[in-house]
Amino acid sequence: MAGSKSDTQLNGVIFGHGGQRIATVSLDGTARIWDGVLGTLDDVLGQEVSGLKADIDTDERDVEMNGAFTPDDRFLATASVNGPIRIWDVERASLVTTIAGHESLVEHLEFSPVDGNILLTASHDGTARLWDVDGALTTALSHEYRPTFAVFSPDNVHLLTGGGDSAAHLWDVVSGRETIRFDTHEIIQNATFSPDGQQVATASLGGQVRIWDVATGSETAQFRSHGGLVQIQFGRDGKSLLVASINGTAQQWDAANGTELAVINTSSNLPQAILSPDGNLILSAREDNAGHLLTTGGAELRVLVGHQDRITAAAFSPDGQLVATGSLDHTARI
Repeated sequence: MAGSKSDTQLNGVIFGHGGQRIATVSLDGTARIWDGVLGTLDDVLGQEVSGLKADIDTDERDVEMNGAFTPDDRFLATASVNGPIRIWDVERASLVTTIAGHESLVEHLEFSPVDGNILLTASHDGTARLWDVDGALTTALSHEYRPTFAVFSPDNVHLLTGGGDSAAHLWDVVSGRETIRFDTHEIIQNATFSPDGQQVATASLGGQVRIWDVATGSETAQFRSHGGLVQIQFGRDGKSLLVASINGTAQQWDAANGTELAVINTSSNLPQAILSPDGNLILSAREDNAGHLLTTGGAELRVLVGHQDRITAAAFSPDGQLVATGSLDHTARI
């Protein structure tokens, strides 16, 4: 798929859960479905609606319009900058439904990880919402500020949302009731679950990272990173935490006691540093328009060259053997 061309800027790259399909999502809400083995284009979804998109503001060009596959990779949800959410049947290359409930940009999309029956969305309108696959709204979760993160727990039981203030909110999926509020006393930028769903990590704009016990809501560890935070991600075993900062550094921390394990200077211009599924590699991008693969100890293994402009999106395949990148040069590469 090296150099596969899109007519519009590619702002999202998503591997299917089985690794056999890859979706590239553009700012106009269209998506291209690729064969993850052969690298060939299978279908283009949304050509008939792509012309409906309004002008794109400069700030919105940096928003990663990431779609989401259901766990069985049959359905794909996408959102355009100024348009509705669309759910596609990938096998039939057909539109299933259109969701127009949000009043502003939808930045986060995720299907429930166990059964794929629920779509979680979060918008600049200050709400996170749950929909069934037919597009019917089941739950609306209001926030004082726009959510900067929204994620399911691995077992589908909880949702974690927040951003713009000092609290991360834990919700019960079935009832829509808030069960725990993790108060950090600093403005939260991001939060995530551990792989077993028993811990939550929160990260503030000022660099404060806290680990919480989901069952009790109590804080178990805290530490401060080297710069303002962009993204956090647990390793596969849940024992380590990757923290990517605005200043281009990434740190590996022991999640149990807050001990710093490694510091890596990524000089990254990705919206986040990307950790491989096994937790052993980091993918970053630099001003040379290339992707850089590093060990978590900071040693550079490979430089992925070929893009002619800045990389805006990247993803590892589920087995960690492939990397897909999307760029402002309108190409996607594997």
